[in-house]
Amino acid sequence: MKRFTLIGLVLVALIGAGYAAFKFGSQLRTRQESQQDSNQVTQELRGTGWQNPPSVADVVLTKGDNTQLKLGDLKGSIAIVFFGYTTCPDICPLTMVKLAQIYKDLGEPPDLRIVLITVDPETDTPEVIQRYASNFHPVFLGLSGDNSQVATAIQSFYVAAQDLKDGTFSHSDALLILDRDSRLRLIYSQSNLDYLEEDLPKILAQNWE
Repeated sequence: MKRFTLIGLVLVALIGAGYAAFKFGSQLRTRQESQQDSNQVTQELRGTGWQNPPSVADVVLTKGDNTQLKLGDLKGSIAIVFFGYTTCPDICPLTMVKLAQIYKDLGEPPDLRIVLITVDPETDTPEVIQRYASNFHPVFLGLSGDNSQVATAIQSFYVAAQDLKDGTFSHSDALLILDRDSRLRLIYSQSNLDYLEEDLPKILAQNWE
C-alpha cells in the first residue's frame, strides 16, 4: 500500500513539474512575442529608435512656478521634448507651431506631453520659458533651471547647444520622444517631422518593455 502511495506522489510531483514547466514556457513565449511585437512597431515608425533606450527620469529642471520637476514625474505619459529658446528667430517657433497643430489634430490626448527645454537659461527664466510655451498651447510645458541643470539636461538627451555670443544659439532641432517610463525611445529630425502626426497614434498605443 505504501508503495502505491509513493508511486502516486511521484506521479503527482511529475505532473506538477510538467505543468509548471508548461506555464513557464508559455509565459516566456508570450514575453518574447510581446518584445517582437514591440520591436516590429518601432521599426514601422519613421523616427530613429534607440538601441538601448537611456532613462532621463532623474533629470531635474524648474517649472514656471519655480518648483522643481524630475522628468520621471512625467511617468505614465508619452512626452515630446524639444530644446530651444524664446528669442530663436526661426526653427523654434516654427517647430512649436507644428507641435501645437499636431496636438490639436490628435484631439489633445491627455497622456501626451509637449515639453520645451531652454538652451538659454540666462535669458529664459522658468517664468519666461513657460509663458513662451503656453503661447502655443496652454498645456505645453516650458522648463528652465540654473546653468548646471540645463547643461545636465542637454547632456542627458545627447543634444548639442552653443552660445554664439550674438544673442543667438546653435542647437539641435530634433524632437525626442520619451516613453511612459521617461526613457528616450525615438528621435524625429526636422526632415521627418511631417511623419510624426501619423506615427503618434501608434506611439501612444505602444507598450514598450
